Amino acid sequence: FNPWKNATGAKLMKNGEMVVSASDIAPGEDTEDTPSNSVTLLLEPSDTVYMQMFANRAVYTDGNRRNTFSGFLLYAW
Repeated sequence: FNPWKNATGAKLMKNGEMVVSASDIAPGEDTEDTPSNSVTLLLEPSDTVYMQMFANRAVYTDGNRRNTFSGFLLYAW
């Protein structure tokens, strides 16, 4: 496994089920390697939400810290 030659990709999971994903081909295969996605979820107190990498994928950075993940509570019941 060479992380500099693998595609990138991750998925947002809710209670063990994939909700949305973002992926791209390996660096050097095209001019941009910046996948993104967004989703709004209605959550219950018992829900579990987490990010999971796809198998044999990697996350890349060039030192500018462009890899981010954000979550926001819009309102509480």
